[in-house]
Amino acid sequence: MSRLEISTEGGRLAFHPGEELRGTASWSLDAPPTKVELRLFWRTEGKGSQDVGVVETLSFDGAGAEDRREFRLRLPPGPYSFSGKLISLIWALELVAERVLAVRYRFLEGGWEDLFARLRGLEGRGAIVGPEGSGKTTLLEDLAKELQRRGRSVSFVALSPGERRLSSRQRGAVLEVARSESFLLVDGADALTPRAWRALHRQGRRASGFVVTAHAEGLLPTLWRTWTSARRQPAGGSARALRGLCGRPSVEGTARRQFEFG
Repeated sequence: MSRLEISTEGGRLAFHPGEELRGTASWSLDAPPTKVELRLFWRTEGKGSQDVGVVETLSFDGAGAEDRREFRLRLPPGPYSFSGKLISLIWALELVAERVLAVRYRFLEGGWEDLFARLRGLEGRGAIVGPEGSGKTTLLEDLAKELQRRGRSVSFVALSPGERRLSSRQRGAVLEVARSESFLLVDGADALTPRAWRALHRQGRRASGFVVTAHAEGLLPTLWRTWTSARRQPAGGSARALRGLCGRPSVEGTARRQFEFG
């Protein structure tokens, strides 16, 4: 049975802007995880649509089935926690462990040379499109490694589910890419609000290359399609859109700890 825990230093559950939030993340799983992340975020609850802001994500490399890691996070200026009649704003830490249950992916047509030929034909701009769990993130991560192997500079921006806007740190990274000869890779771009996407798109056009992942077509020309082995190969679309097959990651466990902020 999986067990994940988050503990803050001294058991504190109230913090002020600019403070360093220190603590320990621990877990006991049935098998070693593929990925373990700790996310610092806020969310709204109540009337209207929910808004979520992920401030920072820490990845614990080389995680074992039973492990314990210390963490330090610098808290931002805001927004403050509050509880109202119509809406509340809640801060929390979330620990997530995932494990890939199948092969990462395999090319059904072509390979890296075909993908790069397609990317050149799209003038370095394109989207990896596919359903949830079909390996878009894995393929984008491997694209980053392949670009670096070929001597290209890469900036990778990962948006967590529900993250509707870029954080200040992510915006700084995007602006830096726009001033250099780097490739900008953005995972989960379709989670952004229309306004946030337009701002990102403007900066991406200034980068040497710009590739995103999305669940549906429309953000950028389709570079590659992905789907899981359990799904039928999609019909239609561009005949030159290359295809992949990926394993589905399984969430082994999650833990959350809420705290007051302000």
